[in-house]
Amino acid sequence: MSSCDHDGAPISDRTLDALRTTAAILASVPHVSARVRTTRGVVVEVRWPPFPELGHSAMAVCTFRRAVAKATQLRREGKVIAMLGFGGSEQPRIDIGSSVAGSVMPGGILRVECEDFWRHVVAAPVGEAMAVHALDSLDSCADVIMRHDAELDVTVLQLLTPAGDTAASAVAVDALIDAVAAIGVADLEARLGRPDPASARQ
Repeated sequence: MSSCDHDGAPISDRTLDALRTTAAILASVPHVSARVRTTRGVVVEVRWPPFPELGHSAMAVCTFRRAVAKATQLRREGKVIAMLGFGGSEQPRIDIGSSVAGSVMPGGILRVECEDFWRHVVAAPVGEAMAVHALDSLDSCADVIMRHDAELDVTVLQLLTPAGDTAASAVAVDALIDAVAAIGVADLEARLGRPDPASARQ
């Protein structure tokens, strides 16, 4: 990824958001990988070592995160971001998965088995303060673990349940879906310039 002073097709802000959240999840959760692809096939696979023989390019998680963080900074400076391997108006698609027992649940929640637990993970392209404020009034999100990546400006949300407990997993998935929805509303209101209701009451 680079500014459009270099070769490559411009990517949208929505695509950059997807790359940011993917990089944050991969950096937070071991054994998770992602494939960035076009309609013609995989452009690059991002993964933790070791690197098996692949029929396409591979990139380490740390290298991918640095590249996305740099693109994020360039975008903040008003630059248009381009990505090599894409042409015209095509935007990359991202498939995320796990090299251990893992599933993509409803709402795009990633569930990964970690020792005796299922780790449910999703990320939102917002700062920590906004995420905390959005989830503050949601009882279902009281146990959500938040980790903020300042360089990517992404907040990773996680919930743990006992491995094999499908009922608890369903509750966790619903809670994270509620969390993402609440964060989305808070982000939209911030973009529209609406006042914080809590601040208005003070």
